[in-house]
Order: sequence, then structure tokens, then C-alpha cells
Amino acid sequence: MTRYMIVETRDAHEARDVAWMADLAANLQRNGPAAAVMLAENAVFAARASAIAPTVRTLAEAGCQVFADRYALRERGIRDAELAKGVKPADLDVVLDALETGASVMWR
Repeated sequence: MTRYMIVETRDAHEARDVAWMADLAANLQRNGPAAAVMLAENAVFAARASAIAPTVRTLAEAGCQVFADRYALRERGIRDAELAKGVKPADLDVVLDALETGASVMWR
């Protein structure tokens, strides 16, 4: 079965179609292929428990794995303790591992 890894780099407050990405990943997860999301660059702002945008909530409710890039978190002063439930801090190696196992990767 095909797996998908979506790398999102934009904050929901700077780009409207971030919600589209969350819906895409959630629908993939619900309807067959497993989907995971790596939040990188400004997208890590959505990984905070205090975030207003529903990006992470949409993904978690669908059962998607959600990762937040450790480097981006550190650069933006976001501590692991501030992350929303279900968000795992990770290195970008997670994306390389997905590629090695045959996942389709979409970088946005």
C-alpha cells in the first residue's frame, strides 16, 4: 500500500491552502493509504498547543502521524513542552526514511 508524507512549510496564517493540505492528509488517512505530515519552517507554529489554526487537530482526529522539525522549533523558540498532543518533534530524517521505504513525498 502506498504511504504518503506531506511536508508543510507554511504557517496557516500566511497561506490559506494549509487547511487544504490538512484535509488532503486526513482524507488519505481515512480512505486507505497511510499519511504522515512533517511541519517544517513556519508551519511549526501550528504545532503549538496554543495554536488557533485547526491544522494539527484535523490531522490528529484523522489518525495521521504529525511531526515537527526540531530545527524549526528551536529557531522559533518553541519548546517540546509547548507542542500539541500527538505532535512528535523529529529531525528531517523522518522524510528520508519515508522515501527509503517507498512513500510518496509532497513538499509544500
